[in-house]
Amino acid sequence: MTLYRYIPVWCHDSQGAKLYRCFEILGTGRYVVQSADYFTAATYRERTAQMDEQFVDLLLEQRPEERSAPGASIDEAIQIFDAAFHR
Repeated sequence: MTLYRYIPVWCHDSQGAKLYRCFEILGTGRYVVQSADYFTAATYRERTAQMDEQFVDLLLEQRPEERSAPGASIDEAIQIFDAAFHR
């Protein structure tokens, strides 16, 4: 059984905010980003529930470390995710 600790990490820019949905893979010292959600002032209220639902759907569908390669730190995991998904 693999255990995960969910770690939300926010990034703010001039267009809005990005929520990286990160996991620490417990017992391994590794981190992985499962997905990233984008919010703007105009859309965040209507999209929040949808994005939360998608977050759980992705976790049920596939292990996070199969979706994106783990890194030794959260920063590294975000860099790996951004490089893979061009975000």
